[in-house]
Amino acid sequence: SVLRLLAGQGMGAEVCSLFEIETCVAAGVAPGRMIVVGPAKSDDELTRAVSLGVKAVIAESVQEIGRIGAIAARMGRRQRVGLRINPDFHVPGARLSMSGKPTQFGIDEAEIGAAVAAVAGDRHLRLSGLHVYMGTRILDHEVIVRNSRAILDLAARVAGLAGHGLDFVDIGGGFGVAYSERETDLDLPALGRALGPVLRDHAARQPQTRIVIELGRYVVAEAG
Repeated sequence: SVLRLLAGQGMGAEVCSLFEIETCVAAGVAPGRMIVVGPAKSDDELTRAVSLGVKAVIAESVQEIGRIGAIAARMGRRQRVGLRINPDFHVPGARLSMSGKPTQFGIDEAEIGAAVAAVAGDRHLRLSGLHVYMGTRILDHEVIVRNSRAILDLAARVAGLAGHGLDFVDIGGGFGVAYSERETDLDLPALGRALGPVLRDHAARQPQTRIVIELGRYVVAEAG
């Protein structure tokens, strides 16, 4: 019921298990509004995602690109994939940082060329988007702006390597909420004023690319 309500408000879904995929299907989330993420996807999860024709399966490694392609080939499908990149840069200010260091999430920035080539070399795959998640629980709007600008610059580089524009760029989320009186809520109007020009500049350069933001915590944190 919660997912049905959120989907009715225009939100998509990021899923990381077969159970979450099926829950979204049952709640009426359109496959074209779902991205499938996670560093340890099973063959069952990948097969279900390809059978549904989800918006994108987010590949977390070059090896996973090959697995997605093999499953799509067996099913006679062409599946959209996104690349989750673990960038070299790090923007301080998040309560939990997820970039600028080795992690289980994503393809290291040094392997971007190999990842793009792996997708391009598989006729059952199409490079559709980019996913970068820098950190979470960010309460300083300037940190989000710096994150977003760096990610969009990286997306332009990926599009250049691919030779075509991307359908979407997932700039992560991290919009924080104050958990105690010692913290200050994110200044949303200030974020809008500062982030707007960054997004408009990217739209002018890549007009076909949709910007995706993950706002799970920010949307529901005060709901119960």
